[in-house]
Amino acid sequence: MDKKRVPTSITKREKVLEHEALVIGALGNQNFYDELSCLMFSFLDKPDVSRFALCHLTRDQRPQFVYDVSPSPRVKSGFALFLEGAYLLDPVYRYALDCIENGKSGFFPLKEIAPDEFLNSEFYKRYYLAEGGVEDNVDFVVAISSNSALAISIGKLAGSGPYPEEVLLRLKEISPVVNALLKKHWEKGKADPEETTELHRLFKQAYDRFGVSVLTEREQELVHLMLLGYSQVAAADILGVKPGTVKMHRKNIYTKLEVSTHAELFALFLDALKFYDGKVDDPLKNL
Repeated sequence: MDKKRVPTSITKREKVLEHEALVIGALGNQNFYDELSCLMFSFLDKPDVSRFALCHLTRDQRPQFVYDVSPSPRVKSGFALFLEGAYLLDPVYRYALDCIENGKSGFFPLKEIAPDEFLNSEFYKRYYLAEGGVEDNVDFVVAISSNSALAISIGKLAGSGPYPEEVLLRLKEISPVVNALLKKHWEKGKADPEETTELHRLFKQAYDRFGVSVLTEREQELVHLMLLGYSQVAAADILGVKPGTVKMHRKNIYTKLEVSTHAELFALFLDALKFYDGKVDDPLKNL
């Protein structure tokens, strides 16, 4: 037995316990999220972390970033893109709504909740990679009421590879403690995020009505699946049709919307979100 390795192991465990004690002691105080981030970093290789953010999500409002310690300046522009309506395509946001619906909490690596072709989607390339500098992402999600949830997102720096399985296992093991502390702190603080109901309503309408004046109902359904990051095969399975039918619909969609690539479709969607005023049946009419 190598006696020199024993103190190192004990020291690391002692540091984790120390961080846990500090988080518990900070419940209801302003330094709670600082202490919580330190606890999370004790399980991670901090130089590889490009984003640590806490977001408050509800059914009827735009998401609100409550806290972030993201060292990369690109993350700020990524947040801006997210809050301009692109969050409607985010698998974490959509999964958090499911947690609210079912009153559940947990730890969710991005790869477990994202559509099958999400890593090839324009949203992932723009929000996660280009703007956020994030290659992989994990989230702690806790439903705090029948209408809202909290989500901690920890992004791994682009180019550093995905999270190792042993790290995912350690984070999953501590998730019940993290989520319980999050909920308790929120109840103590009774935070009141900025009211953004009207913005969310417009973004959601723009998403729902995108292309309604030129696309069929089935083509609209497919556009949503394409934007979310579903492959042709997965989309066909969801819609209950053959992949060849999806391919035909996609060709018609591109023709009607006057785009030729997924990147152009995504850019058109972002413009529709940006300029939609809620006064027309199709946000494309505002362009």
